[in-house]
Amino acid sequence: MCTTFDQGAIYKMKDSVRVVKELQKMGHALPDNSFFKTRYLRNIVGRKRRKNIDGAWQGLMVSILSTRQRSTGGNNRTKIALGSPYLKWSEVCSNETNIAKYVQGFTDNRKKVQFLLEAFEWLSDETNWHKIKLYQRKILSVDVDQREERLKIERSAAKLLTDIRGIGPKQSRNFWQYRGYSVWTIPLDSRVQNIITQAPFGINLDIKRDYETIEEQLALLCSKAKTYPCMLDASLFDLEAMVRAKVGLPP
Repeated sequence: MCTTFDQGAIYKMKDSVRVVKELQKMGHALPDNSFFKTRYLRNIVGRKRRKNIDGAWQGLMVSILSTRQRSTGGNNRTKIALGSPYLKWSEVCSNETNIAKYVQGFTDNRKKVQFLLEAFEWLSDETNWHKIKLYQRKILSVDVDQREERLKIERSAAKLLTDIRGIGPKQSRNFWQYRGYSVWTIPLDSRVQNIITQAPFGINLDIKRDYETIEEQLALLCSKAKTYPCMLDASLFDLEAMVRAKVGLPP
């Protein structure tokens, strides 16, 4: 894996590294119950990872229900991500109609209801749950600071889920990040995209065509700033209003 930059890009990289370092410093000064602190403890330190099938089911729900919703404070995606009541795997297995009843509390989108039903069938296959557990062990077998190797494994883990309708590159990465396993791959939602296209970042690439290229640039940027993309993502969540103002975007 090799990403090259011209001199202008290198100059922007230095400014970007400085900004990311500032964001991380501010993130670590946030209260213990902040999104940033929770992400750090779960994804970097490894506390309270959602490692069982219940966590996998919640991860699928979060990933599917959050599709095309801007992840800022107060909306439905935020409520799910911050731990609103959800159906446990055992409850779903006892009565599939519970899925539709649950989803109605967050969305009336019939497609998402169907996607969740299909995700339920996919996870019910013991072979698929076994594959998830294998990737959990494989991801954690590589040190978090082995950027290229860890990035490769995290991408492979994400691709495992893209056979499920309603889950693409963003949603599959959300699944692993939400559960506390990924650090170098992140869901590139509109919140992140809007900010990284501005100075000093200036990453102006097509998200659909160049997802992995953007991911590599963010991984390199975070590596130079001595942090991780999952922590940059968390800081952009907690400090979004301030960051948007800093890069010249409206609230």
